[in-house]
Amino acid sequence: MVLYVDIDLRRFVGAPGFGSPARAIELKRGDGGEVSLQFCQGTTLVSLPDSSDIIFQGKESGKYDSSPLIECSSFANAATSGGVHTGSLTYNVNSLNALLNDDLDLDNDVAFISAMFEVTWRPPGKGWSSTDTLAGKINNDVVKSDQGLLPAIAGEVPGVAATARANFSETASITISAGSLTVGTWSVNLWDGSTGYAPAVPYLRYSGSGDWAEWLAAFVELINNGAVTASGFSLVGTRSASGQVTAATSVSGSNRYFDFTAKETGTQGNAISFLLQAVTSNDAAGSLTGGVNSRDFVQDDFVSTLADTLTSAQKAQAISNLLESSALTVPGDLETTGSANGLILESPNGSRYRVKVSNSGTLSTTSI
Repeated sequence: MVLYVDIDLRRFVGAPGFGSPARAIELKRGDGGEVSLQFCQGTTLVSLPDSSDIIFQGKESGKYDSSPLIECSSFANAATSGGVHTGSLTYNVNSLNALLNDDLDLDNDVAFISAMFEVTWRPPGKGWSSTDTLAGKINNDVVKSDQGLLPAIAGEVPGVAATARANFSETASITISAGSLTVGTWSVNLWDGSTGYAPAVPYLRYSGSGDWAEWLAAFVELINNGAVTASGFSLVGTRSASGQVTAATSVSGSNRYFDFTAKETGTQGNAISFLLQAVTSNDAAGSLTGGVNSRDFVQDDFVSTLADTLTSAQKAQAISNLLESSALTVPGDLETTGSANGLILESPNGSRYRVKVSNSGTLSTTSI
């Protein structure tokens, strides 16, 4: 299956050059396989840069906050310029079964699910873009002997990108005559254009008399875009954008911040170092930290939400995965060690109870 996506119109189209939206997308739950996305700009076939993030999802119509029923989130780089991006479809088998099988009337299952489809994409170092939502169907199937072989969508605790922050005084007056900025494998020399001799290229030259606000804004632009347009600055030689981090600057009170965020989530961003040498020996130095890998949740998995390992967003996702699971099996004992709040249990009728054990071993149950 090949789907055409016009990048400029941000919609599915029937074919390159057709401005009107595609009519519909139809899939069947029993058909495993691949989906290919052909991006275009008008009649011109284009492909996204290598290592772009691309996600194709289909959800039940109108259920925007629900889990996807069909998904592909791992697309290969295009083999040639203007080529397609192809990936394998995965299916939320349990949810599809629940929606398509009529347990009250086994002879009359649902013929199809009204669905909606969308593609989102993000080139390296850029923001997300997405198509308009397109209506479609996910059809039931007659031959179901291979139903259980479909790859299932696993709930995922999202990964966290490593970050770092350097702090500067907003009111400090500076004169950078020479120096360098290094972030991971990326670096550039600094020079005021008049003191001493020009450093090795590439170097960032500044002919103005600005403070940290001007310098940091130029650094951010150069790290993110590989170019600088700020007044008074010029890049001598060439320097591509960083492949490891994005940068930002902000101000709060008398402080100006220089922030770094790893482009890829997970622990691989941890320990990316940064070093700014300009006015003093080391004006800013450190490493990115806090990166956490994403992880899949399965029913017989035990999810630990320790404060020092998972963020609030990850905890919320883990809880959501638990609630959406049809059953939760905990291997071994379920412990709430040292909890003063006890354990909250909910009965099938919705009543909730707090269970506590005192220091003397007395068990108490309180309705809440």
